[in-house]
Amino acid sequence: MALFFFNLILARERIEDDEGMDLPDLDAAKEEAKAAAREIVVDWLRSGREIAGEVEIADADSKPLLRIPFHGTIIA
Repeated sequence: MALFFFNLILARERIEDDEGMDLPDLDAAKEEAKAAAREIVVDWLRSGREIAGEVEIADADSKPLLRIPFHGTIIA
């Protein structure tokens, strides 16, 4: 198991994950990041807002490993 952190990067804000999550490997971390991004987009769209950003996966040394971009728009 390895410790991965999932930082949220938005246009004007960066939210650091201060807890992290133990996962077997980077592939598992990537799937976790994708699931988190989907939840974020759905929550923002339900509140009537648009969102775009990235979930940055970092290792225990805070080294960025991968970024998962996401976006959601309101369809009129």
